[in-house]
Amino acid sequence: MHKDLEAAFNKVVEILKKDQRCKGGWHYGSISRGAEDIYSDYDPVFLVADKDFESFAADVPAVLAAASDELLIFWGESFNNEHFKNYCSVLRIDSQLHQFDFFIINADYPEEWMCRQHCKGCTRDQLIFDRAGEAAAFLDQGYRTDNNLPDTVRAMDTYWLHTEMLIKYFKRKDLFKIIKNMDVLFHSHVDLLLSLQLQNFMI
Repeated sequence: MHKDLEAAFNKVVEILKKDQRCKGGWHYGSISRGAEDIYSDYDPVFLVADKDFESFAADVPAVLAAASDELLIFWGESFNNEHFKNYCSVLRIDSQLHQFDFFIINADYPEEWMCRQHCKGCTRDQLIFDRAGEAAAFLDQGYRTDNNLPDTVRAMDTYWLHTEMLIKYFKRKDLFKIIKNMDVLFHSHVDLLLSLQLQNFMI
């Protein structure tokens, strides 16, 4: 982890510790799995009550700007809603650019899929800070999404079917259908590799 990004992260945490709307937070992503490297960014998840959720979210750009020399990009995911938000940002610190993701979970809607996903694999060990024990109690509930194993046979059938279709579209010189089929090939290949990897992991 780059020391400048670490310093910016620590500034963000110090700002939020003074914000009574934020109950606390925990690490998600590579840091939570102990798999961070020099290319890792921060993926903190912060817990906020429903009554404060939208006002807190509106203040996130100011928090990131205050923790860096310049907030260059502040980009909200298209799936953001009143239960969960993810903001991806690019910060300038001195002459370096750094990515910083900022997740917010609505504490009053923990069963929402994206909320459960961002608790997955996270325990008290990943806590960043906890104002009154509510973040720890939230993680203790064990919210998480199901592990869905891709269908190996369907992945192979999908791959070969769209390979055959791709030949036709190459002959037709139908660029848009070629692009579409190559996308399907890519995702079916990923499903196949993932299904085999998970099967080996579960043995």
